[in-house]
Amino acid sequence: MAPHTAEIAVLNLARHEFRYLTDTRPPALHVIDPVAPELITYPARDGRDVHALLYRPDGPGPHPVLLSIHGGPESQERPLYARSGLYQHLLHQGIAILALNFAGSTGYGAAHQKLIYCDWGGIDLDDLDHAVQYLHALDWTDPNRLSHATTDPATLRAAGYDAVFDTFGAFVIDAVADGGRYASIATQAGPVPDLSHRRVKTTVSQVREDGRGLAGLAAAIDGGRLKIRLGAQYPVHNAKAAHEHFQRGRLTGKIALIF
Repeated sequence: MAPHTAEIAVLNLARHEFRYLTDTRPPALHVIDPVAPELITYPARDGRDVHALLYRPDGPGPHPVLLSIHGGPESQERPLYARSGLYQHLLHQGIAILALNFAGSTGYGAAHQKLIYCDWGGIDLDDLDHAVQYLHALDWTDPNRLSHATTDPATLRAAGYDAVFDTFGAFVIDAVADGGRYASIATQAGPVPDLSHRRVKTTVSQVREDGRGLAGLAAAIDGGRLKIRLGAQYPVHNAKAAHEHFQRGRLTGKIALIF
């Protein structure tokens, strides 16, 4: 089944009918048929196989490919409705996605998860290199248009990218190559980095939290127009159980830590 948002649906057993009552996807995705990923493995160093999710757009290609590199780094890519629909939007634009569960990812045994211990930024980056080699061997990808997205700055190679778009405010300016382009969006942007000595064009935009929007949300809750459903609650002394719940995944809401 293709990745879909968590929705409310009705199953009529007598009529063998199933239908959704809600559709919380962004309006732009309402006209898109979601694409399910292919679960693949590719060879890596030391005879290991790395698991990944390969999303292929419709059409013969050649298609550009985005490497999606999860943060953590001890986390995992799953075949879910990912990144608020970003994957499906990119697929509709003809961009393929390879979402990796490289060394250090959870879900593939303790040995695989602990490979990055004392080697963070080593073996995991090597897995990314092997992913690129795998993509080069596919006849429907465009090797000249490979990119990647990550929430882990440690996976970025120094001066390894012609363009860097930072939506995290991490200011990973060392990752952009000389003569490239660097753009950043941050909630607390500092001075715009001067990279003119490296001929790098820089753009920094600062955003702030929407206090009025937050007040409107609070008013909707107080007025009963919006209800909060609490799926699970753990006391502080039982934080381990909460973490295990999170690791099992299949969460459809937000996690809050309240003191």
